[in-house]
Amino acid sequence: MNFFKQGQPGIGILIELYRQRLQSEQLFAAVILSSLFGLSVFWGFGFLARWVVGGWHESARPGGS
Repeated sequence: MNFFKQGQPGIGILIELYRQRLQSEQLFAAVILSSLFGLSVFWGFGFLARWVVGGWHESARPGGS
């Protein structure tokens, strides 16, 4: 049973491919896209944590130390 389907290459594979082929414009675009995706995931999980957990500790509450 094959869990992984063969499809389009991911962003990491594209970054390596562009690096090997010295395609700097595509490489920078892929790195920036990957960075933006990482930031959005980081912020998304931060928001999710604040929404789920809330202000259970005094340091998380407004005006807390």
